[in-house]
Amino acid sequence: TIASDIVFGGRLRLQQIDVVNRVAQGDVIAVGLNWSAVSRPPDRYKLFVHLVDADGALVAQKDTEPSPMTTQWQPADTHTIKVGVLADVPPGTYRLLLGWYDVADPTRRLPLADGTDTLSIVDVIIE
Repeated sequence: TIASDIVFGGRLRLQQIDVVNRVAQGDVIAVGLNWSAVSRPPDRYKLFVHLVDADGALVAQKDTEPSPMTTQWQPADTHTIKVGVLADVPPGTYRLLLGWYDVADPTRRLPLADGTDTLSIVDVIIE
């Protein structure tokens, strides 16, 4: 469990990350994320979780729209999102990244305070 306090786009706050960071090739990398809304989001967003190799190339991903959708989130609520990323890649060390994009315009991602739009969360070892 990794405690966090990272805000995407001034709207969605990542509070906690639970991830299994060592899995067998072909297994699913289980990621649990606790989120809250800083203020009620005006748009629907999808969460993406990417697995990248040492060169930063995307090798696996999972995109999901939470239920309830983000337009229904209230600041006092906590939302747990569980994501499984299939580790059907050669053995080695990979990196998990995550972020949010607008359902209506997938090219529009929610930025972080540092100006990037993707958070690097943990290395994952595929055996």
